[in-house]
Amino acid sequence: MYVLLNQGRETVAYIETNMIVEAGQTGLIGVMLGNCLFDKSGRLAGKFFGGKVYNLKGEQIADAIIADSAADISFQRHLEEASDIAYSIADHADVWIEPTGKWSREKLTELLAVREKAFARV
Repeated sequence: MYVLLNQGRETVAYIETNMIVEAGQTGLIGVMLGNCLFDKSGRLAGKFFGGKVYNLKGEQIADAIIADSAADISFQRHLEEASDIAYSIADHADVWIEPTGKWSREKLTELLAVREKAFARV
């Protein structure tokens, strides 16, 4: 399991069995397939490599450390929802991200927030 830390070294989320669960809230906020992070709508939101989470602009969102377990979090209850998200991902194209060396102002929860899709009216 990974513990995700923000720039202030506070725990913001956990990654276990491809599920990203918010710390404190214990709600599923996304999934990780390979090294790609997806929000709950299946949108590619970021990448995980080198022990860090990046947004698609290459700005750092979180540090990751390996831990044995997360206190009071039952990942089991999120399996069905995480599976539904994984099955909904139609495009798992791996995009190249060049780290900028800068921390983003965006929080992990903002990165993985489901954004409304804009539809053009004809």
